[in-house]
Amino acid sequence: MERSSDFVAAAYTRLAEAAADNVASSGSAGLTAGVFQCSALGCGSPIWLADLRPGETVLDLGCGGGEEALAAARLVGPTGRVVGIDSTPAMVDLAKRRSEVSGLGNVSFQLGDISDIPFPVASFDVIVSNCVINLCADKQRVWQEIARCLKATGRAVIADTVLTHDLPLEVKQSELAFSCCVSGAAQRSDYLEMIRYAGFSDVHVVSEYNISDEYLEPLYESSGIPASDIAPVRSLTIQARLRQKSVHGRDPLVLMLGGIPSGFDAAASIKRQVILLGPKKPGDRPLGNLRFYQHDIRSAQDVIARLRSDIGVDISCIEAVVSLEEYFLPLCSAISLELGLTPAMPKDTAEIGLHKVRMREVFAIARVPGPKYGVARTADEAESIAARLGLKVVVKPDNDSNSRFVALCETGNDVRSAAQDILDAKFNLVGQPLSRVVLVEEYVPGDEFSLDVVMLAGDIVFAAACRKKFGPPPYFIEIGHVYPAGLASDEYSALLKASAASLRAAGVRSGAAHIEARIKDGRCRIIEINLRPPGGRMAEMILNATGVDLRRVHLQVLAGSEVDCLEQIRALGAVYHCITVPAPSRLHYDGADIQLTGTDVLPIIELDVRSGDAVFPVAHPLGRIAGRIVAYGSTVRNAEYIAEQIQEQLKLRLEPLSQREISDLVEADRVRGTLSRSGCWGQGCC
Repeated sequence: MERSSDFVAAAYTRLAEAAADNVASSGSAGLTAGVFQCSALGCGSPIWLADLRPGETVLDLGCGGGEEALAAARLVGPTGRVVGIDSTPAMVDLAKRRSEVSGLGNVSFQLGDISDIPFPVASFDVIVSNCVINLCADKQRVWQEIARCLKATGRAVIADTVLTHDLPLEVKQSELAFSCCVSGAAQRSDYLEMIRYAGFSDVHVVSEYNISDEYLEPLYESSGIPASDIAPVRSLTIQARLRQKSVHGRDPLVLMLGGIPSGFDAAASIKRQVILLGPKKPGDRPLGNLRFYQHDIRSAQDVIARLRSDIGVDISCIEAVVSLEEYFLPLCSAISLELGLTPAMPKDTAEIGLHKVRMREVFAIARVPGPKYGVARTADEAESIAARLGLKVVVKPDNDSNSRFVALCETGNDVRSAAQDILDAKFNLVGQPLSRVVLVEEYVPGDEFSLDVVMLAGDIVFAAACRKKFGPPPYFIEIGHVYPAGLASDEYSALLKASAASLRAAGVRSGAAHIEARIKDGRCRIIEINLRPPGGRMAEMILNATGVDLRRVHLQVLAGSEVDCLEQIRALGAVYHCITVPAPSRLHYDGADIQLTGTDVLPIIELDVRSGDAVFPVAHPLGRIAGRIVAYGSTVRNAEYIAEQIQEQLKLRLEPLSQREISDLVEADRVRGTLSRSGCWGQGCC
């Protein structure tokens, strides 16, 4: 939005200078004319709806020429105080000149960014704004700043524009539409959710009406866009009060959804009692501050009912709802809102992290570099989209992960088959219903990388780039990673820039994220983002190589705890190698103690099969990853040497399966009803 912001600043500067000329030439009469000249900049009357009282302190966000702040100053009287901030210097100068003419001594004006309000916590009784927040790229941040600066018993009265349906692309990209408070407006439902997410519970719409066609028509005459294409744009005035924390005198709780074993240790860093709900307890392990309850997670109401009735939790003690799995992030937001809490992640952002179709739509609007795509509801439609995009294409489900059902397709028949597999499937990896759509993307050539980041307050403060290795096509099953990735400086900069843009487009402000991208000829394109730390042993690999615990940071951010583990204390090379077989075989190995030289960090050595078990290649329907080795060294080459030592001492040996053995194993699996497209989904690196 930088270009549009410059356009807005220039337009508002011209208005301010014209109004200032009136003030200079006509005194108080010019003041009245200047007010009239700038009156079109508002979309409501928050000052008059705020019920201002003598003695109150008031902040006017985006005060413009100061006319409403001056009115507020008269209402709060000499014992009150009003401050106006605006990001346009000419507007602040105009407001100061009007203040001098008015003779009021309880009002002041200063330059300021409303997404970074220059006042301490709990400074104001009332915060008002008139048709300004829509001009901000990060509206969520503005509302969080409003919540920060309000006193506990204070109120916000905000007028703004909102939308009830999507705008045409040419309107979204119009600088004129942006500067006139149209194309920057959020959807009405999203806007109200932003307010609740920021910590407001008592939210009331006190005024609402459609912006008239008479206003819209002249606005778009120059661009040739009829007003009917953008109406209705609505004016919304909202009064909101901060959610009051209950005082119950009992220990606070954090509710955690899922059941990733590696997350158990990270949960201890929250330093509060954690209630864990998940489908099954992952193994017998000490739970520390965790209380685990087995539960099939379905809906917010279902989870709350389970907590109340079967578990007997006092839900007023729950302070945060968190998860390390993207499957449960939308539910975390929904449960938080049901409990009257501020969600750790806005529901819309959580939905973007789970649903790849929504992710692509958001990226397209924000111009995040990525593949061209189409959305199909039938196999025929998928084939048609592939023909339009040009083969090769990648076919994906909307709301699954771990590369499940993701297939590289080189022919129309491949596309139809892959799409039908997705449409025939009922559930994703955790048993949630799969969306009845198929995402078809152009194939992006180039090397693939992952970038694991920590974002705090909208900025990336830690990043670890890894080079990825896949099993054989047509599937994208990850079988290896190398850290660091060995990128050239321009490639790393491109990856970091595109990743930051993708997270901001999704509305992410804080937390860990796992981003997948491809780079060719210095150009980076985002494949997808996962709003969680990496899975498998990836987070542990990055922890041992850098000292930064991504799972711990993520849970601390979501739970509102202090982040205490962001310091990068090591700089080791690491390799993550999955043990696979090229053909159906029995895998034999020795279990003797491994003796290593040249490493100070213990490697990870895991075998998921017994010596002599049958193992199929990852692309086979019975395929699986047989184990993994994660090794560390002073450099990547040294880490590779350590991994080679481990493999040599394991004495891995393959005994090819006969065709009869293969047939018997496939038939036995068919009888059990467990045959799937690939048994190794969910066992890859991340």
